[in-house]
Amino acid sequence: MTTQTPIDPRLTRAQQKVPHVEVYWRAVTYKTVVGYSFLGVAILFGGMYLAKPDWYTFVYKKFTNAVNNAVSNSDAEPVGTDQKHAKFVNLDGKVQVKKVNSVQWVEADYRTVLDKGDLVQTGPDANARITFGEGTTYTVSPIRW
Repeated sequence: MTTQTPIDPRLTRAQQKVPHVEVYWRAVTYKTVVGYSFLGVAILFGGMYLAKPDWYTFVYKKFTNAVNNAVSNSDAEPVGTDQKHAKFVNLDGKVQVKKVNSVQWVEADYRTVLDKGDLVQTGPDANARITFGEGTTYTVSPIRW
């Protein structure tokens, strides 16, 4: 049962206030929703990177290491040979390595194994962290004058 306000016969139709509801519709496509979702995630990650850049690099390194291990597990060396070598555990910026028997500098990556006598060079805003087989860790960074 619905109720309605009584109509006053003394007023004309233009003077009577007739209740009505106006609904405005806005169509949103899935493409728009996905676009705004990606934009929101990008803003979230951008804010996290600005607030704590070391968190971003830590997560990125973990993700890339997991992907590299899953894709190519055939590179695994025996455990005993790892004691004689050093490996990069963190690379930030331009880092180059010159092997002991080489004359050219090559770009360092996480699969680069360092031997005795190899040289490591960092760019002006770069850092490299190296871990040796016995657990010693060194950080290589440019000299600040």
